[in-house]
Amino acid sequence: MSSDAQVLVDAHEHGSVRAMAELILNAEIKTLSEGDFWVLGKDFNQQPLTVKVERKTWSDAYGSFNSKRLQEQVSRLIESASQDSGVRTVLLIEGSPRDIYGVSPDRIRSLQQHLNRLSVESLPVVYTESMDETFRYLNSVIARVKAGEFGSLVRPVTVVSSTRNKHHALLEQIPKVGRTTGKKIYDHFDSLGDFVATFEANPPAGIKPESVAYKTILNFITESWLAQNSETLAQRS
Repeated sequence: MSSDAQVLVDAHEHGSVRAMAELILNAEIKTLSEGDFWVLGKDFNQQPLTVKVERKTWSDAYGSFNSKRLQEQVSRLIESASQDSGVRTVLLIEGSPRDIYGVSPDRIRSLQQHLNRLSVESLPVVYTESMDETFRYLNSVIARVKAGEFGSLVRPVTVVSSTRNKHHALLEQIPKVGRTTGKKIYDHFDSLGDFVATFEANPPAGIKPESVAYKTILNFITESWLAQNSETLAQRS
């Protein structure tokens, strides 16, 4: 189901970026509380959705990382998502680490490690090679929001609890009955009651009356519980 999408770009973003956002994304310029781009629409369940994207070049990210401003900006994004289930947040890193000049490789690795931790523990981190690729990414987000497909890639896993699974698990608790033998029993009889009542006279194919499996299963079905209890007590005395 398709829907409309509204795009906002932060008034504090660079002039060239604002101009491209207006031209390419048909964005409106607004003062945003967090992030540089917002895409507003509906998710695949037709619930209100806002995708907030914080854009950083590698140089910007490094400077913000050192000044702790990056952590503050990410914290505001995460807080906005925690207060509204319809908010999705993204940190976008544009360009290449080679764009950071006069900095030791160890410091750049520290930034990369921080970004990796953010991606795993806090919010998605998306990497683009250029401003053009950044706008292609934003266009793809807008297209998915308009199509009502944003967030539909991964669905909740449905765990099916069937009678077959329950009975297989039960049968496999019988001595000498593993998965293969349990399947033979399940496929051969109509119910658990049918199995108990007719196993002796009508065993499944492959479970021969002279076999150890047959004798063990039959003994399990027919053995008196009282006899088992008496044996247990005798062993203890």
